[in-house]
Amino acid sequence: MRGVFVDANESLAVIFERLVKPGDPELRIHRDPDITPDQYPEILGGAEIAIVDHTALPTAIAKKCTGLKHVVFLGTGARSYMNPEELAELGIEVHLIKGYGDTAVAEAAIALMWAAARGIAQMDREMRAGNWLREDGMQLTGKTLGLIGFGGIAAEVARIALGSGLRVMAWNRTPKKFAGVDFVDIDTLLARSHIVSLHLLLNNETRGFFSKQRIAAMRPGVLLVNTARAALVDEAAMIDALKSGHIRHAGLDVFNTEPLPADHPLTKLPNVTLSAHSAFRTPEANENLISAAWEHCRRIAATA
Repeated sequence: MRGVFVDANESLAVIFERLVKPGDPELRIHRDPDITPDQYPEILGGAEIAIVDHTALPTAIAKKCTGLKHVVFLGTGARSYMNPEELAELGIEVHLIKGYGDTAVAEAAIALMWAAARGIAQMDREMRAGNWLREDGMQLTGKTLGLIGFGGIAAEVARIALGSGLRVMAWNRTPKKFAGVDFVDIDTLLARSHIVSLHLLLNNETRGFFSKQRIAAMRPGVLLVNTARAALVDEAAMIDALKSGHIRHAGLDVFNTEPLPADHPLTKLPNVTLSAHSAFRTPEANENLISAAWEHCRRIAATA
């Protein structure tokens, strides 16, 4: 049983090498985070396991990867990069890694929320350009944070937010309980929340969930934070709401096109704070991530 980490950046590669144990399956590291999908067949060279960080694996390319039986995707959002059902029809199983970066992503969501409330990034840009921008921010103590989706990341956001003096409400597709959080229907959450943070997994049911109608149903002047997946949101409707001020400010870590093109409309709006899909990138989360990837590979090899 052979495998290849196809698109390893140096920090992940170093951890991957350090966690090797005697008797582990043969896993090779391809140290290039910027591969293109058409390189998969050559890089894999017939290996049965592909460890994938962020490179798309179209079904048409997967068909050319002779011997490929398993994809270990470094995260939960594989659907943004491949079609697991179509790969399953080819005999390729996609394995996900959950929970590795819950605290890291939650802290990033909180950071984006605070940056949005106080216009930190905009003031920084203006001061670097020689402008002394001073505008009123939004005080968050006593405000209501609405969490859409309530898994491990949202639970961590709730923990931090409750300790920061915010009221927290949440909507989830299945019933949940969490001390201090008021679980409500989606319409109530949208109408009452001063800040809305998205924490849904992307699938066929949630794609486009944050529609033009739901954006319009939010409280005027709301802050929007998305560290989940861009495809959850009607991007055009969000941009219109930002331009009109219905959304006061958005803090975004995920985008439909990544890397985000320099001429994208979002880069032209002053009331948007952007981060480069890096909410989950901390040394602690990376350690958890690669450790879990190795466990997947060991289990796969043991059952082969």
